[in-house]
Parts: sequence; structure tokens; C-alpha cells
Amino acid sequence: MNLMHYNGLFRLDHETLMPVPDLVESYVAISDTVFEFTIFQGVQFHDGTYMNAHDFIRSWDYVRQFPYGNASRAAIVYYEALDDYTIRIDTYEPNAMLFMDLTHHSNMVMPAALIDAGNDFESMLLVPAHLFLTTGEPETAFTAMRI
Repeated sequence: MNLMHYNGLFRLDHETLMPVPDLVESYVAISDTVFEFTIFQGVQFHDGTYMNAHDFIRSWDYVRQFPYGNASRAAIVYYEALDDYTIRIDTYEPNAMLFMDLTHHSNMVMPAALIDAGNDFESMLLVPAHLFLTTGEPETAFTAMRI
């Protein structure tokens, strides 16, 4: 469900099965282990707040408390927001799976304000801004239509 409701730095292209940029405008390899990612400006969450690099850092910190979140981030030893739109990741050793790991649902971004407010993301259904509900009951299923 997370992949249907949240975005990340990268997503999996379903035709090629290769990671492709999602919220990343550009990225550069500083070394074999250090990468800097510039995220798009002007991206809004469902509540109208604007996404920034600090939301990624807070999301990754949040997910690290759950066992399932650690496996897809095992290669990422250090990460930080260099500014509002730049994220640095260090793997400490070369890792060919880094970009694939960044497509995993536990690496998606959530609003830092909602994390800090104590929201329960396990029971919360968020519909992406580009979809809206057309039919269905909350306890069952729904039909989403692209706009």
C-alpha cells in the first residue's frame, strides 16, 4: 500500500524493472560511497504542505524503528539533509543495490509534521493528490480515478 500512497527518491519502472528517479530532480556520485540527491521543489503533500529534504530524513528516522524498515536500508549507513532540497547518503562501502533499495516502500517520504504529531500510518489511508475516490466504502474497497 505504501507504494500506492507515497513517493520516494526513486521508483521501480514496471516495464524495465530498473529504478528511475521519482522525486529526484538530479543526483551525483561524490565518491563510490557518497551520493547527493536534489529533490524537486514545489511538491505538495496531501495536506498542502510542501515537501523538503527534512521530510525524507524524518521519514527514514521514523521507519528505522520498525524491523521491516531496516532491511531495505541496510546499505545506508549515514544520511543527512544538506539544505531544504539536497540529501546526502553514505554507504561507507560500494553497494550496487543502493538505487534499488531506494525504491522500497520503507524508503518513501511522509510529512515530518504528521510523524511528529504521532499519526498512525499503519491505519491511515492517504490518497495521492492525482487520484480521487469515486466509489466504495472505507472498510471495503474503493475505485480511484486518475485526473
